[in-house]
Amino acid sequence: LQMLSAYHLAFSQNGCNFSVPGAGKTSIVYGAYTYLKNLSQEDIKKVDKILIVGPLNSFGPWELEFEECFGRKANSKRLIGKMSLEEKRQYLYEENTAEIILISYPSVYSLVDEIKYFLQKNRVMMVLDEAHKIKNTSGGVTATTILDLASKCKARVVLTGTPAPNGYDDLFNLFKFI
Repeated sequence: LQMLSAYHLAFSQNGCNFSVPGAGKTSIVYGAYTYLKNLSQEDIKKVDKILIVGPLNSFGPWELEFEECFGRKANSKRLIGKMSLEEKRQYLYEENTAEIILISYPSVYSLVDEIKYFLQKNRVMMVLDEAHKIKNTSGGVTATTILDLASKCKARVVLTGTPAPNGYDDLFNLFKFI
């Protein structure tokens, strides 16, 4: 059921999915990512990594869904509180980082320069899970930081089941990101 959506996302490279929980948003992203990852090196749409920004409780489902889709454990790295800020910074500068990097919204601000470097040296699909967290159009730190990173990504994906809880203004930053 998700094939048409995955095809559309792979074709457009940037997209939103506002489906309800359990509708297959994660599978759609992995389907599009796999297609884009398998393009030739010369193709400008090619990606080779996914940077997933989301709440901490989304990291396990992303890794589990990968295993369910591909029959193997994800080559992933969680940049979470167990790591020091310096360890996170060093990791983003490494040559051989994981295929899937998971980071929380609050951590992005403290690693913005390192994430920019990571995005510039790799072909990255950046996924905002629970993307309504960047809806603040009044200069919020999280929204401003994420929007600043958008232009450095090869592909951008916005996922949320609540895109406009307070009205149409909530959509502004979501569409600006993609």
